[in-house]
Amino acid sequence: MIRVTLDVQGIPKIQMKLEAVAEAAEGLSPFAQHTVARAAVRAIRERTAKGLDQHEKSFTAYQSESHKAARRRKGLPELVNLRFGGKMLGDLRAVRRGRGDKHPAVRFNSAHSGYIAGVHQEGRGGMPVRQFLGFERGTKSYAQVKMTAVEALRRQIRNAARRR
Repeated sequence: MIRVTLDVQGIPKIQMKLEAVAEAAEGLSPFAQHTVARAAVRAIRERTAKGLDQHEKSFTAYQSESHKAARRRKGLPELVNLRFGGKMLGDLRAVRRGRGDKHPAVRFNSAHSGYIAGVHQEGRGGMPVRQFLGFERGTKSYAQVKMTAVEALRRQIRNAARRR
């Protein structure tokens, strides 16, 4: 099973699963894992920029009039895309893993960004739940990351066959 683990201090681990290539992907090389993790980060950022959650449904609208006004002052759209300063999504990174690691991983470079992501993901402190870190089977972003994993595995097998 491909698991992309989000390891952030201050929030529980969030595991994003891509079940379709489960058994085959256990043997992904560190390079291939990093390729899949980068695809996951790219898919999360692209989908979130469109205002879509991990189920590819629109995020709950902003309720606070003061937040809406602050967004207007900054020239930001009313579209809920979890971007205010750009730091949280900008801090989301693919992690290079070692030979013994079995799963691609993404994490936030900053504990504060990880905390803010957790607030959105879990709906803490009166914030509506806006799950953006996972992948739902059958969605476009799931398919993108799955295809990256399949291609990485194909490349790895092809390269291993050439060496023999």
